[in-house]
Amino acid sequence: TVRPVEAVADDWPFWRGASRNGVSTEDSGWDHKAWPPAEALWEVQLGEGASAPIVADGKVFTFGWADGSDTVVSFDAETGQRLWDQSYPCPKYGRRSDGDKGLYSGSSASPAFDPDTGLLYTLSTDGDLNCWDPARAGRRVWHVNFYDAFDVPQRPLVGSRRLRDYGYTASPLIHGEWLIAEVGDDTGNLIGFDKRTGKQVWTSQSKDPAGHTGGLVPLTVDGLPCVAVLTIRNL
Repeated sequence: TVRPVEAVADDWPFWRGASRNGVSTEDSGWDHKAWPPAEALWEVQLGEGASAPIVADGKVFTFGWADGSDTVVSFDAETGQRLWDQSYPCPKYGRRSDGDKGLYSGSSASPAFDPDTGLLYTLSTDGDLNCWDPARAGRRVWHVNFYDAFDVPQRPLVGSRRLRDYGYTASPLIHGEWLIAEVGDDTGNLIGFDKRTGKQVWTSQSKDPAGHTGGLVPLTVDGLPCVAVLTIRNL
């Protein structure tokens, strides 16, 4: 007797997954010669960007850029049904961007979903840090723009490779009651915000300009919760 196997799909609520190690415990089907799947279940077009989708509570959250706006969208993970979307004006490139524009455009940072509050966070290439409420059709809860709030200068050109400024790329990190983001301002490379209100809570001693990484990495050192960030100059 062949019994059907129930597929259990992992949530992937933020950059690099629930364990933040880029590994899913879900069976890919590779060992059963079932990879790749015979056909896609659904697909959508979302405009330009390199932001990875996330999955939480049976829903897919992602966003992309088109016609002068970023659009944040929620889909039913099984059917692809569009549940809601929210748009806001945003340039195609960050306002301080410089060089290599054929290599990137639109949103780059992955969204982050907080299972504790049920809130969703996105960061645009132009520094728009937004908090959305999926339970209320994506209503915006709070917003801060890094360039407007902190007057972040253009990233300096560094070294023989002449590193460019591509705007904001690093996914924010949820930790306890904080949302931590790499702002790259001279008040602090990292800034911690109250995840419920968007109020600034602390700034890091490092004041390096921002790097162009995918996100921040949490780790524990001698029992102390820490976060690693690769800035334009240092780890």
